[in-house]
Amino acid sequence: MGTTPTDGGGRVRASRVVYHWEGPPRVELVLDDVERGGRRWAQHRLVLADGRPGAVAVVVRDDQVLLVRQWRPAVGRVLWELPRGLADAGDADGAATAAREVHEETGLPTASARVLGTVWPDSGLLAGTVAVVEVHLAPTGPDASPSADGEVDARHWVPVAQLDELVREGTLTDGLSLAALAVWRASR
Repeated sequence: MGTTPTDGGGRVRASRVVYHWEGPPRVELVLDDVERGGRRWAQHRLVLADGRPGAVAVVVRDDQVLLVRQWRPAVGRVLWELPRGLADAGDADGAATAAREVHEETGLPTASARVLGTVWPDSGLLAGTVAVVEVHLAPTGPDASPSADGEVDARHWVPVAQLDELVREGTLTDGLSLAALAVWRASR
């Protein structure tokens, strides 16, 4: 496990865009003709063509992590997950993106944000990375409430000790959130 291949070991012989949307964000679905180790196959990849990176926030307070509940049309379900989103033009880095997303989705102001690493959310389909960011909140009064962006149905503080239970029982199933929590735990 200690060795990580760095050469990729394969090549894309040809590519063609099979879907394009001007957005925002601009999105392309590309079909690649791939070759590696004497094998060839076709593989799709989804590209955010404007290159905007994403960020996922592990919001921590008093040994608790913040989850938000959102309806995800792609899976037709309401999911508990970590706050996240794509960078805006004014975001300097992943920490800025995460802080902005936390405020937009929850109304809570951020005191500090620190990038812990990056993950490939779906390396078989998506071409971009997502920064995993630990976020600590600024002191607020009891009336801090979700903002009006309308994305989040609810928020819930979960004790860190209960996260594994939420995964086991199938309450926390979002892959990007699970990956971010793994990075966060490894960095503690």
